[in-house]
Amino acid sequence: MAVGADGANMVRWVLKGELVPVALGVVLGVGGALATSRFLAGLLYGLAPDDLPTYGAVVATMIAVVGVACYVPARRAARVPAAEVLRTE
Repeated sequence: MAVGADGANMVRWVLKGELVPVALGVVLGVGGALATSRFLAGLLYGLAPDDLPTYGAVVATMIAVVGVACYVPARRAARVPAAEVLRTE
């Protein structure tokens, strides 16, 4: 992170750094869930093994939670002046 970067750049940098691994995890997780749901179809009550609204809701919830969990600390860190950070280091 560059000293003197404005808050918007800092937040974008943190969100990009955290959401890329989450996107990869979502893709792998949904693929794995679709592959294993065929074997677990007997345990599902009231759901089809490939119920797209359920998968969509889970993915949207996961991305929203991760987005908020990354955005709040990034915004807080962006408000700290660079001189103060350098003084404490």
